[in-house]
Amino acid sequence: MSANAEFLNGAGPFQDDDISVYDEAVTDFDIQTVAGNKYFHRTGHTNQAFKVTGATMATVNKTYGWPVIIIQIQNVFTATGDRVLVAQFGVFMQIHVICTTDTSHYKFRLYTGVTQIGSDSSEFAVGASDRVLRGQMDGTNWKLDIDGTEEISGARTTGLSSATIILKYQGKVGGTQTNDIYWRTPTLWQSNSSADRPGTTVTGEGRKPNGDMVSEYDDESCAAGADAGTYTKWNQIPGAAIDDTTFNCGVSVNAEREISDFENTTLGDVSGVTVWARGKTNDDPKITVSHLQERDASDNIQENSNGTMTDTTWLAKRIGFPTAPDATEWSASKFNATGFGLRSVDTNDGHDQWSTLYAEVFDIDDDPTVRTWPQRRPIGVGHNAPVRQAA
Repeated sequence: MSANAEFLNGAGPFQDDDISVYDEAVTDFDIQTVAGNKYFHRTGHTNQAFKVTGATMATVNKTYGWPVIIIQIQNVFTATGDRVLVAQFGVFMQIHVICTTDTSHYKFRLYTGVTQIGSDSSEFAVGASDRVLRGQMDGTNWKLDIDGTEEISGARTTGLSSATIILKYQGKVGGTQTNDIYWRTPTLWQSNSSADRPGTTVTGEGRKPNGDMVSEYDDESCAAGADAGTYTKWNQIPGAAIDDTTFNCGVSVNAEREISDFENTTLGDVSGVTVWARGKTNDDPKITVSHLQERDASDNIQENSNGTMTDTTWLAKRIGFPTAPDATEWSASKFNATGFGLRSVDTNDGHDQWSTLYAEVFDIDDDPTVRTWPQRRPIGVGHNAPVRQAA
């Protein structure tokens, strides 16, 4: 890995085939490509939230927490003074933008609930320019760096408490906005040392299953003992939209695994992996319990429970894997030797069915020098971040 901070969670997007792989409930968001990079994009102008990540295998308890995200604000605001919540990290840290001098300019703010932390950032012009944001929560203060400059700092004793990342378009109460917001590579990191602060250049790519490591599930027939499950039943994202008519089935009262090999990464190094799966139970109110799992050839395993599923609605489950299956740091070679998939338990009274399995691989650079106030850029000058996405 390139940085010493511990990866918690992240999302690209590194595919544009189907946005619902990240969140089954997403509405009025899509994925768009701008200047060669893929972005999550808000397609409407009313209040919506998009939960792109959830649980992590790490314990979120370190002194320092760092969210890193790229945001573009395009098109004018409705009116000066209008404020929009655009991202939330963990339970507490919220990033807002507020329209300032005129409808073509804005500033960033940090909030927790209705409480503003610190003062406003300097002013930026709307347009197709990336704003590179890195926050910090350390149990004493909150900070926000923008394009390599520390812009906001204020006292706040609340630290990072979860690995959830929610992209939001939450405007003024009773009204809508007219601008468009684009997000890419939101990630979360933690450490007990400030010296481990990550940089802001995130590299990543989407990977899909391409072989069977352990095949114990059945196919769509859900026939006990058939073991007809296979990696080809997963939707091939990147490469195709979700099709829930094909799936792997964990047959009730059987303890089974369906673990798939994945395409090799093209990254030179790996800091963390997030995996998404799309599943449901076969019959309401049947109860199914399953786990998202990573495994290597030595049967080292890391896994997280998907909780109890009790209805027949397809749901997105996700987990961030900060380490390889043997609990050591990721590397490209370790990712290439790792399989991902599902494990069911023998106490289920329904079948767990899974149509999609998708992984995103991340790396981040070491911490660059942060400029201080006198070195800030002129108002409205654009900056295109060196954040890159692998093919």
